[in-house]
Amino acid sequence: MVIDANLWHKHLNVDRLAAHAARLQKSGIDVWVPEQVALEWAEHAHEEIQQIAERWKKPEVAGICGPLPGPSSIHDVVATVIEILQSIPNVKVIEMTGAAAIAGIKDQILKTGSGKRENGVKTGASDSSFVRDALAAAGDDPSKVLFVSGNTRDIEAAAAAAGHTHVNSTKESRL
Repeated sequence: MVIDANLWHKHLNVDRLAAHAARLQKSGIDVWVPEQVALEWAEHAHEEIQQIAERWKKPEVAGICGPLPGPSSIHDVVATVIEILQSIPNVKVIEMTGAAAIAGIKDQILKTGSGKRENGVKTGASDSSFVRDALAAAGDDPSKVLFVSGNTRDIEAAAAAAGHTHVNSTKESRL
């Protein structure tokens, strides 16, 4: 089972991920989180941390509290998210590959696969890339993969651009 970043409104939900992973492990089903998904979760967490840090400054300067605890740089947040994911039993982080990243960028530029224009901005490279990496990790056999996403249409479009006419995808509510 492959988890998409937008499953929980673009934020990592460790409790839900761990619960799914534990339940699926009993059935011999692995849970994969593509590196691209981990990076997106980290970026969204970093945005939240930056907003909190901005509000934290006044009480810190006033001597009411010390520095904001936890990671602050985007790289530290990425490392923390990856570490958290790797600590969850039955969750494997699928490494991003150069070939999939290049194909994803091409899809975004050409608006093929999951590439499209939203609010005047081209998007879709990450979806295209992580779908290709997950399919490659499954030996390019889409029957071995279930994508769980809040946007199954983009998953299916990315798989089609990678040459797969059918891919299994669902929303979390159907698990």
